[in-house]
Amino acid sequence: MSGRIIVIFLFILCALCSSADADVEDWYTYWSFGLASINYPGETGEVFDMVDSLPGVTRMTFTLDMFGFYWPMENEQTILGFVVNNASDNLSDDYTTFSINQYLYGFSVMHFFGSEPGDGFLVRGDIGLSRAVMSISGGGFSDSSVSDSGIGFLVGIGYGIVVSEESRVIIGLNVANREIEGDNISTVGVTVGGLW
Repeated sequence: MSGRIIVIFLFILCALCSSADADVEDWYTYWSFGLASINYPGETGEVFDMVDSLPGVTRMTFTLDMFGFYWPMENEQTILGFVVNNASDNLSDDYTTFSINQYLYGFSVMHFFGSEPGDGFLVRGDIGLSRAVMSISGGGFSDSSVSDSGIGFLVGIGYGIVVSEESRVIIGLNVANREIEGDNISTVGVTVGGLW
């Protein structure tokens, strides 16, 4: 039922925004939030699945893009810049919370097939440094550790909707891979974001 509501909402949003027109900006900022599916290699994935199946344990995974800054190219359809992509995996019960936050600090490019940045179908590619931050807390105790840096990349497709002269909604489907201390962690994310 909730899936139908989302589809109807997006259809209405597309219909309302289809006539909006925007100018090409000197620069853009991009932020997004969405749901994620995270795949760990080998024993790490098995441990997460085992803990997730225990009674009283809840698991929440999400992804977000933050601190995205882009500049348009001459073709007025491509923007280049940088963005921080995060995938977060959180396991918790009544007493303890364990989380892994994976980051990709990437050079990023988005190409839109409409008339300007933020309009129509898009493809996206990011490449840069990856790292993970693991933390545990509960019962007055808290600890965290940071991994060594590795290499990561993200590829995505999506659709941009011009809402007003300075606002665009971006709906995206992204696949990311982060190499962290010899392990490849993959993420699939569905996001809704804003390009201003």
